[in-house]
Amino acid sequence: MAEELSIREFAKRDGCDEKVVRNKIKSGHLANLPNGKISSLLVGTPWRKSNADAADNMRTAQKTPVFVAYPSDPVDEAADRIINDGSFVLLSKAEAEAKKENYLALLRQLEYDRESGSVVAVADVAQKVANEYALVRNRLLSIPSRVAPRIAVIKSPEEVKAILESEISQALQELACDADQIKP
Repeated sequence: MAEELSIREFAKRDGCDEKVVRNKIKSGHLANLPNGKISSLLVGTPWRKSNADAADNMRTAQKTPVFVAYPSDPVDEAADRIINDGSFVLLSKAEAEAKKENYLALLRQLEYDRESGSVVAVADVAQKVANEYALVRNRLLSIPSRVAPRIAVIKSPEEVKAILESEISQALQELACDADQIKP
């Protein structure tokens, strides 16, 4: 028969901290009994990552699904909890086939849009933007080395400002011209 363990005892037997157990209870990853205790049957079950990895390895070896039953739950309630946990939806065969066909049609539409060029991969856009930012960065970083010799001999702040504004304006105009030449 399963023991009812305190959170402290459960954490000790499962080799983890009490705080982890409390957080998992709060988040719904670990169920406790109505009296606040935890069934000893849950020790070593996949309620945390290290246990889940071990359970996955065991399931792979056994090729059978593992479900945790709580000793206080009747079989009907346990089955109902597994089926109605929000991630499992029963569909009729016709509904399942219609859903499958809809998703296949959407997938074909996406492939068509990708081939026609009306849809692009986010990674491709991100790479293009990163390349453009690198070009702007390099162009702006090259300004000081070009204007430093001229600025070094100038005494008035207005002339320094005018040279810097001119260089920055020229750099931005060159970048704008480069952008106009890029084909979409």
